[in-house]
Amino acid sequence: MSSGQEIFQKSSGEPFAIRLDESDNQMFHFFTDHFNNGILISRERGLNTQDLLWSSMPSAMFLLMPFMGVLVFILYKKNGLFYSYHFITVLHFHCFIFLIYSIMELIPLLDIFIEMYLLYYIFTMFKKIYKYSWFRNTLKLTTLFILYGATVACTMIAIMSVRVFILGYNI
Repeated sequence: MSSGQEIFQKSSGEPFAIRLDESDNQMFHFFTDHFNNGILISRERGLNTQDLLWSSMPSAMFLLMPFMGVLVFILYKKNGLFYSYHFITVLHFHCFIFLIYSIMELIPLLDIFIEMYLLYYIFTMFKKIYKYSWFRNTLKLTTLFILYGATVACTMIAIMSVRVFILGYNI
C-alpha cells in the first residue's frame, strides 16, 4: 500500500504533474493548473489511495445502478420483462451487497464465509428470478460482473480525478 507521499510521484522521485507548453489553449491550462494544485494539496494533507479512490466506490455504485439495470435488461431480454423489473433486481442486489460489507466491517473474522455466501446468494437469486440453467446463468453473470466491474472502476477513477481537481480549485 502506498503512502500519501508516494501516490503522485514518478519513479524518479519527482512529483507528478501535467506538463504544458505555450501552444495549449487557456481552458486546458485552467484544468491542468487546478489538477496539479489538487495533487500538491493531497500530498500535503497526506491523502492516500484509500482516501481518494476507494472512498468513491459507494458513490460510483449508486450512480451506476441504472446502468447495471440496463445491462441486466440486455442480458436477460428473452424473459420479456420491463426495465423496472430488472432495476428492482439490481436495487435489491446493491442493498444486499452494502449490508454484507457492513457486516464484514463489524465482524472481520467472517470475511471468507460471508464472501462465499455472497457469491452463492447472487447466483441463486439470479437463477430463481430469471429461471436459466446454472451454466447459462454463470455465463451471463460473469459477463455482467466484468462489464459492471470495468464501468465501476472507470467511474471511481473519474470521481477521484474530479476530487483532486476540486482540491486544487478550492485553494
